[in-house]
Amino acid sequence: MAQPTLYAAFGHHKCATMWVHSIFMRAALDLGLKTGEVFLPPDFGEDLRGYVDKTKPDILLLGNAHWRDVEKLDLDRLRGVHYVRDPRDIVVSAYFSHRNSHTTDAWPELIPYREKLQKLSKEEGLFMELEFRAEQFDEMRSWSRLPESAQILELRMEDLTADPFRGVSDVFEFLGLLDTEYYTPGKRISFVVSKLVRRLEHLLRVPLPFRFRQLPAERLLGIVWEHEFKRISGGRRRGQEDEASHWRKGVHGDWVNHFTPAHIELFKQRYNDLLLQYGYETDPDWERPYMDRLPQPSASASIEG
Repeated sequence: MAQPTLYAAFGHHKCATMWVHSIFMRAALDLGLKTGEVFLPPDFGEDLRGYVDKTKPDILLLGNAHWRDVEKLDLDRLRGVHYVRDPRDIVVSAYFSHRNSHTTDAWPELIPYREKLQKLSKEEGLFMELEFRAEQFDEMRSWSRLPESAQILELRMEDLTADPFRGVSDVFEFLGLLDTEYYTPGKRISFVVSKLVRRLEHLLRVPLPFRFRQLPAERLLGIVWEHEFKRISGGRRRGQEDEASHWRKGVHGDWVNHFTPAHIELFKQRYNDLLLQYGYETDPDWERPYMDRLPQPSASASIEG
C-alpha cells in the first residue's frame, strides 16, 4: 500500500518561520491534517525519519532545516517547500531579536548571550552576531545538495511576502492542497460543515468523517489576511520599527541601515557564497553600489566585539 504524501515546510532561523508555521497550522486545522512542528535535532531525537515514522504527521514543519536530516526522509512521498531569506537581513534581525525579544523559555542558552549583547554597542553586537550565525549559514549551504528530482519548491521569503496572498496560494497549489475551482454556495456550505466537524474532532480526539482534501482559495486568503504584518505586530505597518517586538520591522534590505563597511568585509569573508547560492547577488563584489549609503563606524567599534 502506497504511503500518503508527506507535506513539509523547511525554513531557517529568522526567516519568518513562525509566520509560515502559523499559516500551515491554521490550514491544517481546517483540513483535519496533523502537524508535526520541530526546530532542532533534539526535538526529533536526532533522527528526522524516525520522528516522522513514529508520530506520522501529515504536515512536517521544520524550523531549522539541515539537508543531512531532510535527505533521510522518504523523498518519493515528500512534497514540500524550502524558504530562505537574505543572510544579511538575517544577521540584523537576529541581532535585535536575540538582544531584545526572542523567548528564552525553550532556549535558556540565549540568556548569557543576550546579556553580553546588551553590554555592547550595536556595531560590536553585529560583529558578534555575524560570528554566531555560522552554524545556521552552514545549514543553509547544505541545501546546495538538493536533487532536481525532489518535489521541493525553493523560494525566497522576500518573494513570498512581497505579495503574500499570491505567494502563499502558489505554495499551497504546488503542494496540491489548494482548491482553485469556483467556490460555489454549495461548496461553501460543505466547507463550513467540514470545519465544524474538524473542531469537534479536535475536541473529542477521535477521527470523524467528512473532510475536505484541499483548502478553498477563498479560505486560504482569509488565513493569510489574519496573519498580515499589521495584525500580528499590533497595528504597525511594514517599515514602522519596534526594536522590542519579535515582529520588528517587516521590510527587506534593512541591513543597509546597520552594516558598516567593516561588517560587510567580515560578512564577505565568511558568507559571500550564500548570497550567490540563493541569487541575492550575482557579483562577488556586490558591495560597491551600497558603500555611500552605509552608516560609518564609531571609533570604539572593533571586529572582536
